[in-house]
Amino acid sequence: MGQASGPGRRTSLSDGRSAGVPGAAICTSLGYVLTLAMCAYAYARLSGNPIYEALVPRRSDVRLYTDAVRNVFRRLGGLPVPPASSSPLPREGEG
Repeated sequence: MGQASGPGRRTSLSDGRSAGVPGAAICTSLGYVLTLAMCAYAYARLSGNPIYEALVPRRSDVRLYTDAVRNVFRRLGGLPVPPASSSPLPREGEG
């Protein structure tokens, strides 16, 4: 008679050992990498732009991210955040 599978049953490797949490982590990571590759390929095909344009942040993106972080801190309780003008990076169009 075959053994039932279910939530209490662990998946085994071919040599009888259980993959457990490390195996699940590896499979999840591979799934994320595969999804990224497929989405990047679809982006390049549909937009006609190179893949790196979507994956590599540009200098102009830094200000967008720092402003978003500042807004999150302000909403969390007004933690002291330096003004935008004190940023060590030049603004777009400057220097």
